[in-house]
Amino acid sequence: MKIYKKVFWKISNLVEMIIQKIVTDSKLNRGVLRHKKDNRDHMFKGLNDEMIKGEKELMGINVAENFSIAKYQYSQNPFNDCVFASGAKGCSDQDGINWSVRWVVKNARRLGYISGNGYSYTRSFLKVATKVGLLPYRIMPDETVGLSWNEFSKWTSEDQRLLKVAEKYKLKNYKGINNKDDLILAIKHGYAPISAGKWYSSMNVLKAPSFLMKYLGRFVGGHAYRYTGWSFFAKFFEVLNTFGEKYGDKGKGWLENPFNGYNQYGIYMLAKLPFEKRVEEFKIEYEGKMVRTKEDGACFLIDSGKKRHVPTMEIFWNIIKEIGDENFDNNVKQDVLDSITKGDDYLRHIK
Repeated sequence: MKIYKKVFWKISNLVEMIIQKIVTDSKLNRGVLRHKKDNRDHMFKGLNDEMIKGEKELMGINVAENFSIAKYQYSQNPFNDCVFASGAKGCSDQDGINWSVRWVVKNARRLGYISGNGYSYTRSFLKVATKVGLLPYRIMPDETVGLSWNEFSKWTSEDQRLLKVAEKYKLKNYKGINNKDDLILAIKHGYAPISAGKWYSSMNVLKAPSFLMKYLGRFVGGHAYRYTGWSFFAKFFEVLNTFGEKYGDKGKGWLENPFNGYNQYGIYMLAKLPFEKRVEEFKIEYEGKMVRTKEDGACFLIDSGKKRHVPTMEIFWNIIKEIGDENFDNNVKQDVLDSITKGDDYLRHIK
């Protein structure tokens, strides 16, 4: 019976993909397909859920008007890989580690979770993350410039070797989010749930000054994005799209009601990478770079796996001159940085 269900959904998604090509403007990005429903769509249990148990409680801190964990940006053009881009960069926002979009796209193509240039369903990224594992951006950069779709997504012998590396970054599970309160709770605990809105022209009306998502036209196809914040004042959700920084407010828009069943695909929350692995990967990714957090003004140089405080502005600017300002990240995760062993203050530039 299981094989018949798989065949049904493969045929069903193929038919839907053909319909999308006929009824939508070929110049528009589109491609999110339906998937069969099962118990993974109804598993979020709220505050006591195992996925947020033990996470730092953010409800009590002063987050002013807007709360946001958005950090990582990605431009999918000219490809339609929004499901994988929103998922990979959503995990990047969760973990404070930059994950590769290209890696999950390659695996989705290899495993048959994607058809053509980006036709897929919302859970296809989640299946790659839990069955195969993610890969750090430092190992596989994901820029699309100068690459054809086939070059970007083709599986190679080197990719086969990297499967062993990805096992280290395999995530435990994912769960559906079914109401507004649980979605807010997930975001406040540092998760970036992913979803998609059905659309024909709606994703192209995000214009200043409001940058509000509005649903217009036929409800065919879709575009995936991640939830990265919540406005306490306006009661809107911050969503980060994958069309790039020039779309919306540096890639961001606002959505009032994510649970309008007519316009919305499912919303999913993926487990975070275990904390000890986040710390281990952080040390590798930020070695030789200078960092600080949103919560604390102190700057640290990551040196031989330790954090060394940068005590003066003179030393700060000397280091920036030496390593380049692109190697200064002022938005790393506080809990991860707190867990790294502190070395001696960095005094090398004092004569």
